[in-house]
Amino acid sequence: MNKKLESLENEIPLISVIITGKNEERVIKACINSIFEQNYPNFEIIYVDAESTDQTYEIVSDLENKKEIFTKCKRFVCTKKSADSPGKGRNIGVKLSKGEFIAFTDADCIVSKNWLEELIIHLKKGNNVVGGPNTIKHFKSSKVVNTIDKVLGTFLGSSGAPQFLKIEKITQVYAIPACNLSLARKTFDKLNGFNEELRYNEDTDLCYRLTEKGCKIIYNPKATVDHYMGLDSFKEFSKFVYNYGVGRGKNILKNKKLFSYLHLISLITIFSIISLSFLSIFFKESVLPLGILVLICFSIIVANSIFLGIKNRSITIFLLSFFILISEHIIYNVGFVKGISYARKY
Repeated sequence: MNKKLESLENEIPLISVIITGKNEERVIKACINSIFEQNYPNFEIIYVDAESTDQTYEIVSDLENKKEIFTKCKRFVCTKKSADSPGKGRNIGVKLSKGEFIAFTDADCIVSKNWLEELIIHLKKGNNVVGGPNTIKHFKSSKVVNTIDKVLGTFLGSSGAPQFLKIEKITQVYAIPACNLSLARKTFDKLNGFNEELRYNEDTDLCYRLTEKGCKIIYNPKATVDHYMGLDSFKEFSKFVYNYGVGRGKNILKNKKLFSYLHLISLITIFSIISLSFLSIFFKESVLPLGILVLICFSIIVANSIFLGIKNRSITIFLLSFFILISEHIIYNVGFVKGISYARKY
């Protein structure tokens, strides 16, 4: 038996791996196989398909018929349900599961062989929620895409979100992404699961409710997940950031705790620059505070870009990261404001 698992004192609880997906035929087979190949010896797989229109469901169904080859997988359930939000699909999966512990991932993710092992070790130590890195992977690569990954790995690029920020040691965090999140089933049931009304931030919302109940959220850098999010160009990245901003804006009015102070600072800064720029046309007094604010922002972004450029020994990364950082914060805030405006109308 693995030395890490020996610490469980011969009690190897059943873990239910809940996977949700829609139209992920490019990754789903690798996703399921990565779970089949886990070092952990006692798990089941529950796949909830949100009515895919490609071959995703058929691929999973075929794998379900071959599960006998993988003896560590005690049960395999594949079902197709109408799920208009990720949270609804995950809640359906939990209802179908039988495990003492639950681990969530997505159909566009590939988990490391020690994923479940690294999660359960810390869950059994008394920590209530455990997750780990959500490493972005791509079908296409370019200098821009590679730089986006590096920017998101910084505090400024991720706005401190553990979903993207590179954390190198076991750390207590405020939230972790649902594609790499595990907890005891009894803890999940007490919260009545994910909020099915949220299209974005449903994982952050769940984590906030968990911490209100006194739970600790632990980030374990060894419990890794590779995530093929489709961010294979600057256009796709911009669309993701914009939609995330819109979703967060809508959800803020439903749950004020989703409002991040870091995002607030970014929004106020951009709004102030726009306002002072307009006022400077009519009032010369506005020019000085505008210049100071722009200089501060410029210095912070340049410093972050220089750090990335030196770290990667690349002038190209320095230049691209400067452009990407500015674009990311502007696009996100445009989406955020639109999301709030949309939510207030309905």
